Amino acid sequence: QHPAENWIVHRSSVIGSPGSEKTSKSPPIGREPSLVVLGDPGSGKTEFLKRSTRTLAVKARNAIKTGTSLSSVTLPVYAHLAQVAEELSHSDYLVEHLRRTGCLAPDTILSKAQAFGAAALVSVARGQELPASLFSLLWRLLWPSTAQPDDPTIVLHLDAWDEVRHDQNKLATAFLDFAAVSKIRIIVASRVIGYTNSNLSSVIAGRGTPFEKIQLCPFGQKETTRFIRKFFSKTPDASTDMLAELEHRPSISGMIQNPLLATLLCKTYSSRIMTGRAALPKTRCDTYGTILRGLLGEWTSLDKNEQPNTELIEAEIMLLENLAYHMFPSETITLSAAVEFLWGKSGYMASLDSSHPLRVLAGPNDRDGILRALCRHGALVPVFGREDLTFLHLTFQEYLVARAISRSDWQAIAHSHYLDPMWTEPLSLLAGILGSKSTGYLRNMIAAIPDDFALRPL
Repeated sequence: QHPAENWIVHRSSVIGSPGSEKTSKSPPIGREPSLVVLGDPGSGKTEFLKRSTRTLAVKARNAIKTGTSLSSVTLPVYAHLAQVAEELSHSDYLVEHLRRTGCLAPDTILSKAQAFGAAALVSVARGQELPASLFSLLWRLLWPSTAQPDDPTIVLHLDAWDEVRHDQNKLATAFLDFAAVSKIRIIVASRVIGYTNSNLSSVIAGRGTPFEKIQLCPFGQKETTRFIRKFFSKTPDASTDMLAELEHRPSISGMIQNPLLATLLCKTYSSRIMTGRAALPKTRCDTYGTILRGLLGEWTSLDKNEQPNTELIEAEIMLLENLAYHMFPSETITLSAAVEFLWGKSGYMASLDSSHPLRVLAGPNDRDGILRALCRHGALVPVFGREDLTFLHLTFQEYLVARAISRSDWQAIAHSHYLDPMWTEPLSLLAGILGSKSTGYLRNMIAAIPDDFALRPL
């Protein structure tokens, strides 16, 4: 029996949840050209990769069950590039792991291409607890010199290039060496700005590496209308009313071009219908706040016809503000760092008395309880295959950062970051959060740095 057979049968649904829905078409799969998939936050890049992985896994499992030749089967592999980069920095461990699994002869020196392949597989092995036999099979399939005629092929899905914060040059060079030597199909995803502003795009272009570039586009008017009508298929009048409202809310109608935000906005409108307030929030800031409160308990309470725990919800939002600002501009934080942020000697919880809602939520001994609750609500999301946390969407982190700034010396913070593109959205949202103070904020910014007005994000 080929080593791939047991794995495919039992691991076919390991990536993502089979029931998740998207309005995008199924991604191209099989033996097709390698791809760079670009899109804005929440546009569906990760779902694109996960859906491709799920589709290939189901096809492979069904093919194996029906006795199809393995040479016509494609195995999907999914890895997060930030974790690959981390593994790549531990070259000694990679060599040790390859030798331990029989993939590397003694005294063999890894090339850059081999190091990248090893880092990708080791990152998968850590997340999925791959047996040594499967690891050695996947290693063999990476290289034309070792793959056998009756072997399956591989499609390697590499997610979130833009989240690689360190050693991007090293990773890009190793990645493209690997792509040139391995010859397998690769699908790599990145945010648009994280790709175009990095060295990867120029290196790919300079080498003439055969990657096709596709971009996940935002919803147009036609897609937006179809999405909303589908969401409210049981209450068509609600979809008509929401579409009419969006015509008079230009800032919010821009948000609904994003599939994730479109879903959350429809849920917001649905909950407002149930409470007799069938109207969308007026501003982006109001919208983000409404969605966060919904996620943190208001929507669940409404579904159960109960009163929400408003005091706890506001306490959780205050905590999220401080955590978002503590992390920013990084979009992820390790679980251990998050626990230290909460419970360290000078951590967030240290200043709260025993009657505070967060203290009550955590109880006497449950130091992870608060983080679990925030993940359960969807405000924080575990990063697949890593002990990291991130926010549901970058926009919510940026909104929370702006709220945290508004409670501090916002003028000084704005002046120190106004030219940094990573701070563009938080500083823009800050103007909306400041309300009546926003005019003075903008005037002070202009007066402080008059020569650079055209460069300012505001």
